[in-house]
Amino acid sequence: MATFLVFLLLSLSSFCASAEVSWNIDCGSTVSSYSDSDGMEWVGDSTLIKSGKLKSVASSYSSTSNHVWDTLRVFTSGKKNCYSLKAEKGVKVLLQAFFYYGNYDGKSSPPSFDLELDGNDLLTVETSMELQVSTYIELVYTVQRDYISVCLVQTQPDQLPFISSLRIKSLPSGMYKALDPKYAMINRARYAFGSDETIRYPTDVHGRIWDTIDLPESRYTPVTSEASRIDTSDVADDIPEAVMENAITTSSSSENATLEFSLPDLPTRPSPAYITMYFTEAAQLDSSQKRSFSIYVDGNLLESTKGFSPIYGKATQLSIYNVTVSENTIFTFLPTSNSTLPPLVSAMEVYRIVNYTVPSSDPISENPSSSSSKSEPPVNSAISALIFLVLVNFFGGSTLLHNTTVKEIESHHSRSNNRRRADDGAKLEQEATMNDFEVSTCVTRDVFI
Repeated sequence: MATFLVFLLLSLSSFCASAEVSWNIDCGSTVSSYSDSDGMEWVGDSTLIKSGKLKSVASSYSSTSNHVWDTLRVFTSGKKNCYSLKAEKGVKVLLQAFFYYGNYDGKSSPPSFDLELDGNDLLTVETSMELQVSTYIELVYTVQRDYISVCLVQTQPDQLPFISSLRIKSLPSGMYKALDPKYAMINRARYAFGSDETIRYPTDVHGRIWDTIDLPESRYTPVTSEASRIDTSDVADDIPEAVMENAITTSSSSENATLEFSLPDLPTRPSPAYITMYFTEAAQLDSSQKRSFSIYVDGNLLESTKGFSPIYGKATQLSIYNVTVSENTIFTFLPTSNSTLPPLVSAMEVYRIVNYTVPSSDPISENPSSSSSKSEPPVNSAISALIFLVLVNFFGGSTLLHNTTVKEIESHHSRSNNRRRADDGAKLEQEATMNDFEVSTCVTRDVFI
């Protein structure tokens, strides 16, 4: 009997550990549940929140490819309205929210408002009039209590908060393992270099969106891997194989050519960051060929990357902790003296780190009709935070990768119309400082052979 009980407890423990949060909420939908064209299961939000009104976007803004953007919930009363969803303390999750204005009110006046997470005023949502373009927020942080509260806060008269969809999905504990529970990570960039299409669910099982980048052909050349399969099974942050199939390198024919660029949409002021780069060798090299390089951020050598060589048919993840980045940050890939091939990089993620404070009491919804009960998730629950606010083109629009001068940065930003970030300046008091970190500045390198 005792043996049976031990077996039963072990089985239950294993089941609980593998259970996951899976909220896919179509806000404003009158349908209780449905499956979209990608096989993702959605539920309406009528049982999850009592405040707000159901609206549909204008017919000229309706999406033929994505039903979830056609409806929204707008909050016409109360300064703050909240979704309160049951979660599991200590679990890491991905949270995504979409805001597609779609001229639902016929006023051609997209509003701005604040988003709060568990009482933390994290960012300002700036919505857009653009057709088929949604403002997108992505969060990863560690749940500090038994539920998660997502609140939309009115900050200006006659600018009503709304939301189109809300997704929460737990992540394996090994993903983004550098994240300290007292911080949240705000994803400022995620790119699949060399790809000609945006990569998302179901290719990325976690629902992350890997954007494309328009490359100035005079400086950058896309390359495609010759490998029939690229092994990503040991990569800690679980990158899809499709992301690794392409890369960029320099267009220069010189053997010692340097790959150098800056990225759009990084914070305007220097901010603590977590950066992940992904590499794989694109070709089967012979004995006379060698691709070897070192990586610099703003001219500072990342010691652990000295003489790094990608591996053919395998993905390598390089994670950089506790560095600062801004819109002027320059990433440099410098070939070593014995390298015969220029550097390359397949993908990259950049997250801004902010403080996350556990509130002493529940966030208060200032609308008396708001739901005050905690809603059960369809499967299990949890959460961990990465925030990423960006305009996502429904058809996978691209963003321009630019070189290193300030004038070029400003020029390319003005042409990058399909992306919009959270207002960093408005929330800088939330930003973590370098002194908040207990670890020293360093680079860790995971090389999987």
